[in-house]
Amino acid sequence: MKHELLADQVYVFTPRGDVIELPAGSTSIDFAYKIHTQVGNTCKGTEVNGMITSLRYRLCNGDRVKIITDTSTHPVREWLRWVRTARAQNRIGQWLREQDRVQAIELGKRFLEIEMKRRRTDINMWLKSERVTEILQILNLKSPSELLQHIGTGQRLSADIMKLVAIDNSSEDIESTDGITFHSTPTIDLNIMGTDSIRIMKCCHPIPGDEVVAYVTKGKGISIHRHHCQRIANEEADRLIQVDWEPTDEISYPTEIIFEVQDRSGILGEVTTTIAAQEINILKGNFGPADSNGNMATNSAFERVGYNKMMLEVTGLEQLEQAIRAIRQLKEVIRVSRN
Repeated sequence: MKHELLADQVYVFTPRGDVIELPAGSTSIDFAYKIHTQVGNTCKGTEVNGMITSLRYRLCNGDRVKIITDTSTHPVREWLRWVRTARAQNRIGQWLREQDRVQAIELGKRFLEIEMKRRRTDINMWLKSERVTEILQILNLKSPSELLQHIGTGQRLSADIMKLVAIDNSSEDIESTDGITFHSTPTIDLNIMGTDSIRIMKCCHPIPGDEVVAYVTKGKGISIHRHHCQRIANEEADRLIQVDWEPTDEISYPTEIIFEVQDRSGILGEVTTTIAAQEINILKGNFGPADSNGNMATNSAFERVGYNKMMLEVTGLEQLEQAIRAIRQLKEVIRVSRN
């Protein structure tokens, strides 16, 4: 019985020799939060028994653990999959929820600022005005921050807020571009705003450099789609906003290509080598013979032609187009395009 109880726990040491008891399977992150919430929130790395280890390291009995902290480091959602203790899960969850709230407020302020610029109104002065107090009473909200949070998460539209209290709407405009109607002619810039609180949608895999549009989803904030994505073709104009999004070297995004090749030994290796030469990572691939319509086929009669899909990780449209041009130079490639 005593042996079973001990097996459920792990006993490790701090650098000063203090004993810390944790559930078996606990990681260095669990240890950090056991010491102090701030240590956990800023833990950057771990030194176990004098050796640098991963934050995912599962602690063993007798380990001597030193947490390396950095004030610029913060929890990420992935940590929730690694930790074992309820304390660590709760503290990480609290931090992430607070960050979501802060980001939603910032996003809401940017949306409201778009409306204010169209009405030549200073947002900071407006947020302190009696008009905002009236809106808070109408919506049963406690503060301007809560109002901005509702806008940032899509629970309220900034354009609708403007309608609650009379503001000059003479400059309001509705713009239509290639069949998509936008409520706001100003745009949001993802390079300035960032994408931490924004969903890059998998239905169309938009990347920097694409013509993209932001859709404000009620309760979920912003989702980014390619301009011609069918998912947004019939959505409300009030929830569509134009977007600028230019590539940077620091961040890569997934997108899919399809290509058809004459099937011979080694051709896929040549394609992947060509892609790698463009400094592009291949996330996954789906390979097989193609029928006359270019679809995956199981009939051996079509095995002379290979139809392939690859999910690539690119910094933007320019890098993707360079890769497609390079693949087209291969002799056996019949066609290649973005999916």
